[in-house]
Amino acid sequence: MPYPIRSDMMNIEDLVPMLFFSAFALIIGMFIYRYFKFGGFKGALFGAKITQTLGQVSGGKFIVFNSAVKVHKLSSNSPERAVGLEFINKGFASYHMFPITLSITETNRLIMLLQEATNLTLSEAAKPPSDRF
Repeated sequence: MPYPIRSDMMNIEDLVPMLFFSAFALIIGMFIYRYFKFGGFKGALFGAKITQTLGQVSGGKFIVFNSAVKVHKLSSNSPERAVGLEFINKGFASYHMFPITLSITETNRLIMLLQEATNLTLSEAAKPPSDRF
């Protein structure tokens, strides 16, 4: 014999909005917790407190867009979050920030790759132009 349908039971249509709201509230709550734990918006995005901003390198400019990279020293218990790179793109009425955290090993690898790219560019610039004709 099938179970009788009770009118005081919750329908699935009532449950979906409640689950959506609960998930949304959980995500917002986690971000607010990280905001206060790591000392602000950028700290929350990096997942560690920014102890020092070491500098900024400006990228290329294209018409009304500017780009830059900021380097931050992060205070974290984990060695996986030692350095923070903040990639910034600014334009007319727009601002985009993309954070990346690097471990000490990854930071050293990035330094090595940047030096290699610079050395290759310098060695190509030092070569005399070849005759193509």
